[in-house]
Amino acid sequence: MADYRPEGTTRQLPREAFTPPDRSEQLRAERGAVYGPPIDNHRRIAALWSTWLQTEVKPSDVAMLMFMVKQARLIQTRDHEDSLDDAEVYLDFYREFISLGE
Repeated sequence: MADYRPEGTTRQLPREAFTPPDRSEQLRAERGAVYGPPIDNHRRIAALWSTWLQTEVKPSDVAMLMFMVKQARLIQTRDHEDSLDDAEVYLDFYREFISLGE
C-alpha cells in the first residue's frame, strides 16, 4: 500500500481524535447489548472465519483484522468518528483477548 506522507514524517492525531474512556465503555455496552459479550462474539466470528479460511483464527486475530478494516476506511475518510471509535474499541479487544490467551 502506498504511503501518502512525505518521507520521514509522521501524522499525529489531535488529542480529541481519541475516544474518551467513558465513550469507549458506552460503545462496548451498546454493542454488547446487540452482539453479546465481546469474547463470545469474537469466538463465533473466529469459528466462522476458521472454517472459511481453513486455518485457525483466534478471537485476537478477529479483533486485529477488524482494527485493520477500520484503518483502511480511515485512509479514505480520516475524520469519520464511527471508524475512529470502532478502531480504538477493536484495539482494546485485541489487548484484552491477548491477555486471556485467546
